[in-house]
Amino acid sequence: MYIYKLLHLNRVIKNHRLKFLGLYILHKLNMRYLAVNLDPVMACNFRCKMCYFTDPDYVRTLKGQLKDEELERIAEVIFKRAIKLQIGCGTEPTLYKNLVRIVELGKAYKVPYISLTTNANLLDEEQITALIKAGLNEFTISLHGVNKASYEAFMKNGSYEKFHEVFNIFKKLKRDHNFKVRINYTFNKDNFYELDTFFEHFDGQSFDILQIRPIQKIGNTEYNDFNLEPLREDYSKLIKGIRENCKTNGITLLASDEIPDTSKIN
Repeated sequence: MYIYKLLHLNRVIKNHRLKFLGLYILHKLNMRYLAVNLDPVMACNFRCKMCYFTDPDYVRTLKGQLKDEELERIAEVIFKRAIKLQIGCGTEPTLYKNLVRIVELGKAYKVPYISLTTNANLLDEEQITALIKAGLNEFTISLHGVNKASYEAFMKNGSYEKFHEVFNIFKKLKRDHNFKVRINYTFNKDNFYELDTFFEHFDGQSFDILQIRPIQKIGNTEYNDFNLEPLREDYSKLIKGIRENCKTNGITLLASDEIPDTSKIN
């Protein structure tokens, strides 16, 4: 997956002057270098405890969605420079009625990699198939709990059964279609240890990439315990077991070998 190799290269190169030089060269050569993050609608159907959508004052400031002509203009001006199009980065894109059109525009402007970030609860087989046929390369699925109790506690308004129904659809469609599924698992000290049973709940044939990332302070959220120090001693051992399961199932694991210092997270 070229986009992930490029992201890795960006982390490896620490010198900002070298990075800007690379961007300048790409621009002069009329090549693609933008990672475009697009929220087509300012709303979400969930109220996840680790998300700013649990802050009612913040939610009141969010309103509106892209008009058709606005979407077309954004695509015309920006997509020709995009190496990746990320649909959904802070809200829930499946609430947007013309979601498939965004993917179609991305492919029309030859964006190499198009990804959709979603909580998955509004997806069904018809819409998933339409997105894949339009050219979507990857579904990135947010997850805050491995078991039903934890999932529905942290991801308010979510249905654990509906979530797994979508992953069953992914597994089915993977037989005939080429697309990736990535799970982004955000952990805190109350949902970390259940990761040990992850592959008892999730079929390794239904997804391709697993990212395990620590909780971050992203606003006035309902859940606000950011102290991960109690997990530090057990973290490496648990991640090692997950890494072995991922290798067995041919899954790419994106996770640090140890918990970063708090100052580097928040």
